[in-house]
Amino acid sequence: MGLTINNNLEAMDASRNLNGTENSLSTAMQRLSSGLKINSAADDVAGYAISQSLQSQVNGLNQAGENIQDAVALAQTAQGALNDVNGMLQRVRELSVEYANGTTSEEDQKAIISEVGQLTDEIKRVGETTSFNGKNLLNASEEIKFQVGANDGESISVSTIKLYSAIESKLEPATLGERLLNGLGEAEKEEVKEFKKEIETEEKEITKLQETLAKGGKTEAEVKEVNKEITEFKTKVGELNESIAKLNKEHPPTGLKELDEAISTVSGLAGEFGAVQDRIQYTQANLEVYSQNLTSAVSAMVDVNMATEMTNFTKLQVLQQAGVAILSQANQLPDAALKLIE
Repeated sequence: MGLTINNNLEAMDASRNLNGTENSLSTAMQRLSSGLKINSAADDVAGYAISQSLQSQVNGLNQAGENIQDAVALAQTAQGALNDVNGMLQRVRELSVEYANGTTSEEDQKAIISEVGQLTDEIKRVGETTSFNGKNLLNASEEIKFQVGANDGESISVSTIKLYSAIESKLEPATLGERLLNGLGEAEKEEVKEFKKEIETEEKEITKLQETLAKGGKTEAEVKEVNKEITEFKTKVGELNESIAKLNKEHPPTGLKELDEAISTVSGLAGEFGAVQDRIQYTQANLEVYSQNLTSAVSAMVDVNMATEMTNFTKLQVLQQAGVAILSQANQLPDAALKLIE
């Protein structure tokens, strides 16, 4: 190559190589400082697109894990309230058993119904006020959905009921006492009343006949006839009592049975919240494994190998120093032309 002044091709070549080294060194420094080998789409177009897609799944799974924590707290809140309601229902049933006992005085029965009324009001209050983050849990018939995955449709739901409405008729203090003591309807009650009236009449007749016998003065035949009438009256009384017993058997008291149904309703709802809680806790364990595996895939794609990159960085530093030195030498080549001029 000839000796020229206008175009120093050796310097241009050295400068081009030095620029390439500077660009590579800048990329290496960016990777070392960020810990990422893909810092923008320009670094790896396909890798960038894939990593962003995977990262969105990881972010979604992590948020779903937080959603599950909220869902567990909601389920526990509902279960706590339902446990309290069941405790109050158990107390109402205990009082009802006491009320139905024949030795309980009228004053005691009034006190029992008063306490039942207070407990009923508290059950109603709990049902109407139990909420989680503004959402009523026991005062509406609806479906609560928990988003437990990163994509559409990955949800778990639990159904709620309007608690007090579901058990109100079984608790009504105004009718509970009557239902505990007698399960008869109005027609059956009238029938029993008539039977008792007849029994009273028959017993009066028996008393009269017995008084007649007590006075004496009757012949043996007359005494026999009176005893026969007494027996007939007693038989009629027995038949009337059997009829009353049959009616009571056919129409048993409903208070305790209905309270058992109320307890079963509340227990069933608590069980549903408990089952959902168990399920979503298993779901959370699965999400953690899933998220970890996806994070590993993202890391393999975008995280820089620090040891390898540091080795590359050191090499580029040496090349930079060499490039600067060679460019300096190349820039001095045109000086030789001055020697010819001299």
